[in-house]
Amino acid sequence: MLKSITWKDFCSFSFFIIINLAILIQFSQLGDSASGKTIISGLLAVSLIPLIFQYFFIGTLRRKDLIFILFLVIVSILYFANLGDFTVLKIFLCVLATKGLTIKKVITYNTLTMAIVFLLIVLSSFIGITSIYYSGILFKWDAVQTAYVFGFNNPNTPPSIIFVLLSGYNLLHKKIKLWVIVVEVLIAILTFNFFLSRTGVGAIVGYSLLILLIQHIDHFKLGKYLLKPFQCSFLLMSILSCYSAIAFSITDVFWNGVNLLLSGRLYLWKSWIDFAGISVFGSSIPYELDALDNGYLYMLIIYGAFMLLFYNYVFLRVFRVAFQSKNWILFATAIMYSVYAFCEKGPLLYSMCNILLIFGTLIMNGQEKRTSNDNTKSEYTVNNNT
Repeated sequence: MLKSITWKDFCSFSFFIIINLAILIQFSQLGDSASGKTIISGLLAVSLIPLIFQYFFIGTLRRKDLIFILFLVIVSILYFANLGDFTVLKIFLCVLATKGLTIKKVITYNTLTMAIVFLLIVLSSFIGITSIYYSGILFKWDAVQTAYVFGFNNPNTPPSIIFVLLSGYNLLHKKIKLWVIVVEVLIAILTFNFFLSRTGVGAIVGYSLLILLIQHIDHFKLGKYLLKPFQCSFLLMSILSCYSAIAFSITDVFWNGVNLLLSGRLYLWKSWIDFAGISVFGSSIPYELDALDNGYLYMLIIYGAFMLLFYNYVFLRVFRVAFQSKNWILFATAIMYSVYAFCEKGPLLYSMCNILLIFGTLIMNGQEKRTSNDNTKSEYTVNNNT
């Protein structure tokens, strides 16, 4: 087995273990201190080493690859000059890291390394380095509740990571067996008991049930046609998020009802839109937006219309490939990412977004063209044999 591991694979795995360590430290209590932020920046710099070597072992690059890479580098520099952070760079690095890899390898490396780092941070809470419990006030069901965080900053973060890990596992299979779906639902229930995250449990349960339904869609004559409009799920959720934030009125009975249903999120979205406004390349906000709880608006407010449009492009391309190749697991995953991002920003960021990684694999390796030419095969069937 060791003979089958190439230097390119070693570099790729090293990149994902380093970048996921940086990302999950950022989402944990370890990233709150000045030393933690320094470690994150250091890990980001170190992650460039295996990435550069990965490209060295790939050899000659296509001209359009070089143009695309140059474009991402220039945009990253412009964003850093404008906002002073590396978020966009980290997003683009995750795209560049997919060069020369099959989708199976990208998802495997990312899921495995994220699981390892996730467990290490959970372990840090058991040995006293970080806290097991949420330090803030969590008021639900008319009472103050105690939620676990296991070393992370927010009770919503661990469920988001668990969703990413489960989606990574599912994306490696063409069909998901019933017992796996049952286990995933049980994991969702257990997750809720620990973290009290309604969005987290809703996303995992909804995702499992969606897969249960959608992977048998070929048995229905009109099934594929019914799914066709869902290719625009991310676009529609983007529009819905922006419209809700702009149109919300505290004096309107309907909007107040929706606001209560969403735990006050609409009021918060409206406040941030009014405060920060909308720009093409984002604006530097002197406050944390951790409580914004909407991936679309987070991208729009902080990183501007450009990044929101970029993510729409990413999802539309992946939806198109999934639909044409009848890869319903990928299609269901993209739908649930689109829905989950309406209530959380985490699933869109960096390697947390498996859809972003799959987009990178398709665009960097020219695999979309091969896949689109054969609508009878699973997209993973094509790529896993390469």
